Amino acid sequence: MFLTFFVRSVPAATVLVGLIGIPWAMTNWAPFALIAEEISKRDAIRRGALRPPPTREGELLAQGEDESGGAGADQAGVVLGIHNVAIAAPQVIAALVSSVIFRALQKERGVPGDNSVAWVLRFGGCAALIAGWLTRRVGE
Repeated sequence: MFLTFFVRSVPAATVLVGLIGIPWAMTNWAPFALIAEEISKRDAIRRGALRPPPTREGELLAQGEDESGGAGADQAGVVLGIHNVAIAAPQVIAALVSSVIFRALQKERGVPGDNSVAWVLRFGGCAALIAGWLTRRVGE
């Protein structure tokens, strides 16, 4: 997103937005693949096809329970619903912050030099850098 300071033409902006499609595709694909793999693994442990890890969680998993003692943990719909909320909440926040940035920086139609879109993209780039830095704190 730092390239938004240097882009001055429509073709260059088109290429820049096209390049955003590469990480966007990974962002859309990877979480669902990881969730599906984990649900499948945990289901295989419950069915006895895989050996549970030697932890308390592994014992509960093999018995078909979760740590709260509830049965039927790891239902795919529940897990994907939680994932959906985790995706939708930041999008709502980004829309609200973007509208504030547009309100503050957008010029009237026909007035040259409106770079409010670039500032929204820069904000998104900064948020992505902060998110990347915060993911270093996530454990295995």
